[in-house]
Amino acid sequence: MAGTIRWRLIHLKARYHRSRCNTTKYIAIVGSNGKTTTKELTAAILSTRHQVHKTRGNNNALKESGVEISLLGTNTNDDFAVLEAGINAPGQMAKLAEIMRPHASIMLCVRPAHIRGFGSLEAIAREKGVVFDYLEPGGIGIVNADDEYVMNEATRRTIELRTFGTDPACDICLLKADSRWPERLTLTVRIDGTEHFIRTQLLGKHWANSVLAALALGTHFGVDPESCAKAIESVPPFWGRMQPATLSNGVTFVRDEIHGDKHNFEVAFDFIGDATAKRKVLLASSYTSEESSRARMEDLGQYAAALFDYAIFIGDRGNYAIRAAVESGMQRENMVAFYKYPEAVDHLRSVLRDGDLVLLKGRMDMHLSRLYLSMMGDVGCTIKSCSNTFLCDGCHKVNFKPTQPVTGPIAPRDSNV
Repeated sequence: MAGTIRWRLIHLKARYHRSRCNTTKYIAIVGSNGKTTTKELTAAILSTRHQVHKTRGNNNALKESGVEISLLGTNTNDDFAVLEAGINAPGQMAKLAEIMRPHASIMLCVRPAHIRGFGSLEAIAREKGVVFDYLEPGGIGIVNADDEYVMNEATRRTIELRTFGTDPACDICLLKADSRWPERLTLTVRIDGTEHFIRTQLLGKHWANSVLAALALGTHFGVDPESCAKAIESVPPFWGRMQPATLSNGVTFVRDEIHGDKHNFEVAFDFIGDATAKRKVLLASSYTSEESSRARMEDLGQYAAALFDYAIFIGDRGNYAIRAAVESGMQRENMVAFYKYPEAVDHLRSVLRDGDLVLLKGRMDMHLSRLYLSMMGDVGCTIKSCSNTFLCDGCHKVNFKPTQPVTGPIAPRDSNV
């Protein structure tokens, strides 16, 4: 009851604040994946000419009043506010869109994340598409033309659209994308008929849609393509989203422990398949899906055998991952499984070596960030899982104490990432 009253008060306050900041243009970003990186890229582009406010960290959920809190941070002097809107149940988007009343809405993609609460991809798309119903007069939809669910929602409304994707008819057309570690993602794109080369700091071709969406938004609001390209190149990977971190011993972690749905595993594995390294190491828990835990771990084992030289499985049913990897041709001595994270720490410290490329991948509730931190010091938290939805870097319970030079990035405490 107290939580409901608190949410209503924050919601009313945010609605009033939105009416006060009536010269600010509001940008809403929705989609199953990529919202935070798209927000960072979009804000960087708009900042080349304007004063911009953006969602802090990835605080985008209704239950944490994320959109309301982000909106309350808008200043009357801000030209733009770039806001993420995340949902996980029917009826939520209307509550968020009603207070944002965006001048532009970016819809990135529709995937099975949170499908248990919706029942189908069509239902997820319908819920996300509600954001278009709350566009300010003259507002525009920035949409992924390669996603049929996105396009179905966008085209059944009478709104202006600016499209991005691989279709030659798109306003922002992807001609080529390349991401082969140690090189970063580069793209060749056609923007309103003119070809441009875009460099980024990002890892993985799956970020192309985020770059295209940001280009579509930025050029719509008058930022020239050359300025857009310079801004995009300045944006580092966001915390825990295919974020490279090289330690003092020469081991490079690719931190991707924020999102644990199957699609995010698959795109990370695509990146590893294209990467060049002395040794590729998988350090992972299972992904989130409706499949049984056994089936998920067997799937993980098959990926390990196909793409990695060494694998460390964390969590339940690790024996099934090992069995599947062996059956797929991986040598038994090149893999190990641990039920809990603390059991893996000493092993990691002993087996990782200079030149290793380690993909750190798992469900958020497993909080595998602690394994990364343990390579640079001691970690006080040893619980198997918890409900916090942010990286362990900023959690006071982790009580991280460095025991060697800290060369890898660590998110600040209470940074909400």
